[in-house]
Amino acid sequence: MFTNFPTEREVIRAWQSDCNTPLVTSVCITYMHVDYIWAALRGLIGQKTSFPFEIIIFDDFSTDGTRDIINAFAKRYPLIVKTVLPDENQRSQGIKPLFDLVTPLCRGKYIACCDGDDYWSDTSKIQQQASFMEQNTEYVFSSHSISTINSNGELLDPDWLPDYYKKDFTEEEVTLVWSCVQLQSMMYRNVIMSIPDEMRKAPAGDVFFCSLLGHHGRSKYLPNIKPAMYRQHCGGEFSTLSMSGRHDHQSMIFYWLYRYYSRIGYTKEARVFKLRYLERGLREVSLIDIARLIYLRFRSSHAMRVLTVSSRS
Repeated sequence: MFTNFPTEREVIRAWQSDCNTPLVTSVCITYMHVDYIWAALRGLIGQKTSFPFEIIIFDDFSTDGTRDIINAFAKRYPLIVKTVLPDENQRSQGIKPLFDLVTPLCRGKYIACCDGDDYWSDTSKIQQQASFMEQNTEYVFSSHSISTINSNGELLDPDWLPDYYKKDFTEEEVTLVWSCVQLQSMMYRNVIMSIPDEMRKAPAGDVFFCSLLGHHGRSKYLPNIKPAMYRQHCGGEFSTLSMSGRHDHQSMIFYWLYRYYSRIGYTKEARVFKLRYLERGLREVSLIDIARLIYLRFRSSHAMRVLTVSSRS
């Protein structure tokens, strides 16, 4: 069952401090990932570090056998692995498992995430990222390259991350989510203790969360880490969306970021996200549609004038 998996003793052998004080918490969120979970677990436990780390696995009530594998994994590594296994699905109730249920349990100074259908290919990933973060306190997260694979594990794109994201970003750029927000490549400081209500309404919490991180520092791109493997398959939430669906998805994220920054009085950020929300919505609008919008705008103005006159009379 655990072919090519290290023993727990082999994992902790190089640790230079007590395993009760992990520097990094690696988080795995799973749901119906029985066909993919072994690769994710191998990448998580195969990390070679000089510091202790913990692994927290949250399974959102899978019924396909994923939970059986997780339980066996946790039994093999009792000093390292913790599980969160609710009795009913949480996301269907509007709960964001990573931020609502798992983050409060993370003891690490840093958090690294890998969903159960993705995996890390570099055994030195968290060592390299944590070492950089320890020495550069002005950075709130670091990231690296990403490759895409299909449901069979076959490579689709070895260099999926656009070149634009292969650089460092300022605090302002992170806040305005111009930086990479693929969680499977990120390690971030454990500094966000609670999330706003607007984030619960956004269709994807990771983009919103990245904006919150921007208030705590810069981001760093580390080119020497081997890519994280991002699996595109029929069960994926975002990878299966049409281009139109992706625009709608992103548009609603920007809308709720606009609402959040408006509420807390950050007018500059609110303005930017309102424009980004509108830009996404206009990407598939034709010239005819624009003419219709102008017509509706003036018709609405005329209707308001009529109503105002009527109310005065």
